[in-house]
Amino acid sequence: MTKSELLEIAKPILFNTEMVQAILEGRKTVTRRLVKPKYKKDEGGFQVCTNKATGERWIEKHDWDEGSFDNPRYVNPPYRKGDILYVRETWMGTGERFYYKADGKHHKLDNLIGDKPFFKWKPSIHMPKTAARIFLKVTDVRVERLQDITEEGAVAEGVKAYGSNNCSGTSARIAFAELWDNIEKSKYEWRANPWVWVYEFERIEI
Repeated sequence: MTKSELLEIAKPILFNTEMVQAILEGRKTVTRRLVKPKYKKDEGGFQVCTNKATGERWIEKHDWDEGSFDNPRYVNPPYRKGDILYVRETWMGTGERFYYKADGKHHKLDNLIGDKPFFKWKPSIHMPKTAARIFLKVTDVRVERLQDITEEGAVAEGVKAYGSNNCSGTSARIAFAELWDNIEKSKYEWRANPWVWVYEFERIEI
């Protein structure tokens, strides 16, 4: 598909600079995002059912509520299997001339774009759709507790295990936990063990 065709159907997803670099290097093939609305700590788990009319839906069951099994609450994931996503990342530029912080070439921009006070890195949330350069296809969606992530799953998240000189050891899982807490600076940190969507994806070449 061409870029214009992808842009017509793509949904936005935000990544920080470190994770964009991991995607570009082929190290990141999965991402975890908080289930919203954010649920209470004592709420029950999830179960997947299939509705012929609407497709897969996610059901939340309240273990403490006796009637919840008869009247479950449906929660759809923001992204579904087969969805096309475009990555929003830290950027700068105007018109059709864009630069990306993840490229690691920003120290050379003075010679390329000139007016330094005008061109400043802008947050990924403000990146226009036309500036998108990375497109992903969702290949699988599931829901699980954050701490259920395995070592292999942490590696697929694009993080690297610490070196042997680090007192935390060489676990990619530990590195992911610290990355999560750095991004999700709230009560939904690693130790809170919140429910998360797990999106597996593959990069689309254009």
